[in-house]
Amino acid sequence: LFMKVTDAGAATNNVTDYKRAVVQLAMTTMRNAIGSMELDECFQNRDIINTQILGAMTEATQPWGVMVTRYEIKDITPPQSIKEDMEKQMTAEREKRSVILIAEGVKKAAVTNAEGLKQARVLDAEAAKAEQVLGAEAEKTKRVLEAQGQAEAIRLVAEADANALKVIGQQAATLEGKKAIELSLATSCNVRR
Repeated sequence: LFMKVTDAGAATNNVTDYKRAVVQLAMTTMRNAIGSMELDECFQNRDIINTQILGAMTEATQPWGVMVTRYEIKDITPPQSIKEDMEKQMTAEREKRSVILIAEGVKKAAVTNAEGLKQARVLDAEAAKAEQVLGAEAEKTKRVLEAQGQAEAIRLVAEADANALKVIGQQAATLEGKKAIELSLATSCNVRR
């Protein structure tokens, strides 16, 4: 803690013992600044604590005719019991992180497994659907081909019948054809009697 008297009258009249008052104020301000932080934050942020304390001290000591020019925390030495508690806390934090990492790994594995099962089910369903579609298309093609075959057979029979009738008609127009028709009619009438 570095200070200088800027107003000797104020330093003797406004405060009983300015050195002691400044030191007491510095300790109180330091307790307030450190009390609002975790211990490991105090170790990491000594510069910030120094700046906060210097700002508060400059404002508070001005009426006393004293100016604090510099304040620096050189070292923070906690009691042994706090050191032991800190070690326990760090051990607990490491164990906690370890448990969290293991839990996250288990969770990730479960999610990956579930996604794999889901994809397998989707692929199975798609395969079953494709199989049904192919089966239906094959059945449709089979029926179309059968119908086309039957239609072709009917057309060929009709064409053959038409050709036969045409030939019969041509033969019936001849003299021999007329005799053959008369004979066929006479035979079929005798057979029926």
